[in-house]
Amino acid sequence: MMIQYDKGTYVVSNKDGIYLNGKNLPPLPNQSKNNGFTISNNTTIIDNHIFVNGYEYKNGEWKRTFRALWHLIF
Repeated sequence: MMIQYDKGTYVVSNKDGIYLNGKNLPPLPNQSKNNGFTISNNTTIIDNHIFVNGYEYKNGEWKRTFRALWHLIF
């Protein structure tokens, strides 16, 4: 289980999925095996922006953004 916390926002990722403040998030687009859920190995929260494995959670869905890739690589 992995837990990230920043300014009142917390993200928990485990084998059952990714949770934002206790709410289940949709699976990452590239995580089709294992029913779409795997434990993420790169999670960052900055000013209520959530980045997981090169994707950013925006407007209720995961999007591949330059900023998310930046946090994945660096």
